[in-house]
Amino acid sequence: MINLLPTQEKEHLAFEEHKRMIIIITSVIGVSLICLALLLTFVKVGVLKAGLAEETTAQGYRQEYQNPAYVTVKNTITHANIAFTQAQKFYNKQVYLSDAVYMVSEIKKSAGVHILHINWELVRDKAAIAVTVAGISTTRGDLIAFRDAMNNFSWGGHKKILQNVNFPPESWTKPKEISFQVTFQIPINEIKR
Repeated sequence: MINLLPTQEKEHLAFEEHKRMIIIITSVIGVSLICLALLLTFVKVGVLKAGLAEETTAQGYRQEYQNPAYVTVKNTITHANIAFTQAQKFYNKQVYLSDAVYMVSEIKKSAGVHILHINWELVRDKAAIAVTVAGISTTRGDLIAFRDAMNNFSWGGHKKILQNVNFPPESWTKPKEISFQVTFQIPINEIKR
């Protein structure tokens, strides 16, 4: 089609077309900015509302935790935990003498050796238990076998754990019906295995 409009009219039409285009683009940008502003406003209101709810909840928890009954229970639990920790440390340091008695009972004895009395004492500076065993042996040979069993006694794979085994000389004077007493030490680290 041939454009027969005068030049001035053509320029006016082109100007009007550009003007409409600018109005449309400006309107789209303006509407977009208004939508973005509304969206940001809603987000801001939502965040403020959530923050207020969190603050209200936190305030409620603060009041609940400052309640005298709660504080009393909390303090009781704290003191109990401290006491349990101290008790645990105390019991971990303890030596169970029953284990030492069991160890002594495991020493091989012949039928002629009878143990009548066991006495023990904790020797902290030597980290050992001093044990005194008193008994009767029918013969000197049975007593010698008992002494050798004590000298070679093993416990938990460790040999000769009975230290300073000592029979007084009076234990060897009679050939029969011997009253004996022997002293020795057991290292604490051998008992705590």
